[in-house]
Amino acid sequence: MKADITVVIPYYNEQHTIQSAIERIANQTLTAKRAIFVNSSSTDSTSEILDKWVQENQHKYCTFFENIFEHTSNPGSSKNVGIRHTDTEWLAFMDCGQNFELDWLQKQFTYATEQDLDVSFGVVYMTGINWIDRCSVAQTYGYKHNRPCVPSTLTRKSVFDKTGLFLEGRRSGYDMAWRIKVLKTDVKSAINKDVTIKYKGANFAPTLSHLFRKSILYARPALGIEG
Repeated sequence: MKADITVVIPYYNEQHTIQSAIERIANQTLTAKRAIFVNSSSTDSTSEILDKWVQENQHKYCTFFENIFEHTSNPGSSKNVGIRHTDTEWLAFMDCGQNFELDWLQKQFTYATEQDLDVSFGVVYMTGINWIDRCSVAQTYGYKHNRPCVPSTLTRKSVFDKTGLFLEGRRSGYDMAWRIKVLKTDVKSAINKDVTIKYKGANFAPTLSHLFRKSILYARPALGIEG
């Protein structure tokens, strides 16, 4: 079964996870019309791996795969590139480095259409790979807590006519800011708790130095964002 959905996936230095992400999207039980991978100024070989996979495998799948680079350097702006490039009724978002099920799109599309929703949020379940990572998760997103998130979410494209696109130039906070806008409009939304994604590897930060750098990297662009 094929649906009028575009999956948008930003990436930055994901050479070790990109192929798994492509293949999981390609083999979804509900086939998306398009899959747009947006290069967030990656400096490793991710883009080359993606191009090679598409060249060798595109003919096997009904989903049309694209690799786009418009000099964006953060996930919010890169998602916006994908939104602007699609003409489908529905948009779905996913990130590389996530474990997501092969029936993820099917579950979201069924839930959204049966409930007559405009937005069906998925959730991320966070734990950690060591005590630093677990403590980091506990003090930020919540340890062993299901948290609504943009990756795994399915939305009608028309929702962005009411909310506007994601905040530009933001590495963090843009997702929560958009969800707040959704909740303030007449957009019909709900959380599909049957759609859960998990991080591959570290959930937040595996070392103290990584935690320090990431705290600054995430805090600075989040300043001034409502919520």
